[in-house]
Amino acid sequence: MYLLLTVYSMRRHTSKMHYKEDDLVKRTLFINGISKYAEETQIKQHFEQAYENCTVLEARICYNVARLMSLNSERKKTERSKKFFTDLMVKEHVPTMINPKPCGHLCCCAITGCEEVTGLSPR
Repeated sequence: MYLLLTVYSMRRHTSKMHYKEDDLVKRTLFINGISKYAEETQIKQHFEQAYENCTVLEARICYNVARLMSLNSERKKTERSKKFFTDLMVKEHVPTMINPKPCGHLCCCAITGCEEVTGLSPR
């Protein structure tokens, strides 16, 4: 019963919505494999010449957003770590030594390649 009322309510609500011409979805074309040295003006000019019967309003260069989000997340994590070790050093006045390797929390040995570094040193 609840589902039917929800569907009825949503249909009634959406039927009264009116869109202006500016609100309509525009036609967008995504293209892979364009040279990373290409410029927006060159891309726009190419499509204007290749498809004369179509109007090209603008051309934008997009990036791998998932990769950018991943890098941004990693950057934020690094900033939090740096702040933590900076605050710890201010509090204790002694640099904290860590092992930055993936198994660093398990290793307690001092073999070559598993040396500890200060928490604030760059990788």
